Amino acid sequence: MSKLINYLNELDSNAELQSAHVEDAEAAMRSFGLSDNEVAAVLSGDSTQIAEAAGVDDPEMIVRAPQVQQN
Repeated sequence: MSKLINYLNELDSNAELQSAHVEDAEAAMRSFGLSDNEVAAVLSGDSTQIAEAAGVDDPEMIVRAPQVQQN
């Protein structure tokens, strides 16, 4: 399973990671070990980009991460 899928699954169930993601999504993802491509895909909010970065064929299988405001 891809690291991005692991991150999204963990984000779904881990309140501490959820808080970290909302506070600073890029830092949370980098701390988890995601690649530049994976981070950019999640920050885009585009399910097709996220699916491609995760190696998933069907974008409908991707649940979006909480939206964060970019400074």
